[in-house]
Amino acid sequence: MSLATTPRFAHNTLQGGIRLIQQKLYRFALEHRPMVDRLVEAFAQVSLDEDDPEGEEAEATTAVAEDDRLSFAAQRGLSLSDTKIQSWKEAWIRKQMQTRESEFTQTEPLSVAIGTYNVNGRRPVDEHGPVDLSPWVAQDDPADLYVFGFQELDLSKEAFVFSDTKREEEWSEALAKALPRSERYVRGNKGGVAISLTIKDTDICFVATHLAAHDDAVARRNQAQHDYLFWLGDLNYRIDAPYASVRQWVEQQNMEELIKNDQLKAQQTAGLAFVRFKEPPIEFMPTYKFDPGTDTWDTSEKQRTPSYTDRILYYEPDEGQRSSVNKVANIEYTSVPELRVSDHKPVRARFLIQVASVIADKYREIYVSVLRQLDALENSTMPTIEVDTQQFDFGECKFGFNKSQSLTIRNTGPVAASFDIVTDHLETGTLPKWLLVDGGANVILQGQEAKLRFTVRISVDAAADLNVGKDAIHVILILRVKNGKDFFITIGGTYVPTFLARTLEDLTYLNVPARQHPLEPIVRKEAGMHVPKEIWLLVNRLLKDGLNNTSLFYIQGKPEEVDSIIEALDTTLELPPDISIEAVATTLLHVLNSLSEPVIPRQLYQRCMECAHAPMLCQQLVAELPAPSRYTFEYVMALLREIIASHEKKQSVINIFAAMFAPILLKSPRSGSVRNRNSVMGECVIGFVRP
Repeated sequence: MSLATTPRFAHNTLQGGIRLIQQKLYRFALEHRPMVDRLVEAFAQVSLDEDDPEGEEAEATTAVAEDDRLSFAAQRGLSLSDTKIQSWKEAWIRKQMQTRESEFTQTEPLSVAIGTYNVNGRRPVDEHGPVDLSPWVAQDDPADLYVFGFQELDLSKEAFVFSDTKREEEWSEALAKALPRSERYVRGNKGGVAISLTIKDTDICFVATHLAAHDDAVARRNQAQHDYLFWLGDLNYRIDAPYASVRQWVEQQNMEELIKNDQLKAQQTAGLAFVRFKEPPIEFMPTYKFDPGTDTWDTSEKQRTPSYTDRILYYEPDEGQRSSVNKVANIEYTSVPELRVSDHKPVRARFLIQVASVIADKYREIYVSVLRQLDALENSTMPTIEVDTQQFDFGECKFGFNKSQSLTIRNTGPVAASFDIVTDHLETGTLPKWLLVDGGANVILQGQEAKLRFTVRISVDAAADLNVGKDAIHVILILRVKNGKDFFITIGGTYVPTFLARTLEDLTYLNVPARQHPLEPIVRKEAGMHVPKEIWLLVNRLLKDGLNNTSLFYIQGKPEEVDSIIEALDTTLELPPDISIEAVATTLLHVLNSLSEPVIPRQLYQRCMECAHAPMLCQQLVAELPAPSRYTFEYVMALLREIIASHEKKQSVINIFAAMFAPILLKSPRSGSVRNRNSVMGECVIGFVRP
């Protein structure tokens, strides 16, 4: 990525962070700019080459986690954090300062030229000699700031090892010839580049990336740190339509159909990628894929569908976070079809933004005025909120299923309201194991509302207490408003008993379906079974119908079938007759993994680690296990031996089964290396499953 500035802005400090990101590891599909800010902070190395050897006018610095000078956006409160703001006063002050921002700032226009070009590893030459990049740079009307991003400068293996390559130098020289000669430029060569710079009191960030095709991962962060953010590069989004249709639309210059089927537009509309990013109207043909050196669409065997892979976007905050002085005006957005070196066409854009300067005296004057307003409000008002309900009934709640409901809180008073959920009155002093509360910000400005989401999630730990009556799905929480009144929120539901999340010993004494047993400890009067009936039924079905199925445990059963098996075991202690054998195998893994105490008790974890490599010691350890654990372990191992015997590549299957069952049969006290634990336990399992 290359960046250039004119002298009148060159005195501003360039704060950049650049780090090598291998092309094959790109997994960016971004929702909004806070992710970029965290990315810039995380970049630990800088590789910037300056045309200015003295480096006095454009200083490149390593990105740091904390800057002595807060960004102008943070100073002015242009965005409120999505995380909890402990002081409603701070939130109110920021909002007021944002509203009056134009009173203490002065702005001037700055023209920004941005370009992106995937050069497909080609050199900047054609049959006529060196390629002239002037049509891309468009210097008839010089900009104040130039930003150019290249992708695939060098596709050789050496490019993944060395920071600088000959191909990069060739393109840098070609670009320098096309740019205004009297200016100074800064450039960096990395897989992905993020550059943050400050002009006047305005922070601007540029990100140039080459994203992986069809990557839809979404990165989310909480706090914006820049006034402007531009994203450029080969984003690899395609036109989602048959090749013939796209070619026809291209020939007809049917822009409406091309844009309607563009994947990036669809992802943005669905809120799945680049949320709150805007793109200027596309009025040019797709920029990919061409036969290099021509204007002919791809004639190779793959015959790639023409697509808009090369894009330039800019971030636009929510209306409530939008600054009155930070405005983006698009002047141009086009491709440059006359450059034919690559299988892509370059794209360029021109924007006009406003850079602001803070008038310090005026800022202090207005700040003092806002503080006086706040004092007057505090003396004459109290926070007031309303809630839409104080009762939540979640109905039937089953193990492994989540249910969520929301509480709407509206600020009906004249001042901001700060609230919190209080649990000090509860016996444990914390939320129940089965309840999650997600509220985001705990400050509501005047006339606005917030939502609290309550989620009932029955985990193994929660179900273990619910099964025996140590807990119930019922709690009263206190919604406390600072300097206001309390609201009592009742959350309730009906727990559905299950044989899951119990100990093996309890299951051997459970002589009725779990749904019929009261929510109380199991009484151990008569002799229990050697193996819990639920596990016995599953293993017996696998021994009967699954030994000739070579994909057993390799292919997961359908979730709905697994649910029906568990429901049948909970209610009738029988298996459904027409269930798939893959679902039975998946259910067995789920049952073993859901035990409140693993097959090999946790107190034997260290001893198991010490003897796992000695088969005789492993056998001795298993012999000393509590009876339900020993019988269950041996029963499962016998099943695996029978399955392995039917496979030709026995050692491969043994290793796979060992890796699959080790983390289920033995679980550490939540410390140490999980990988090491599974590896050691796998050795123990291997000793028992060899035919």
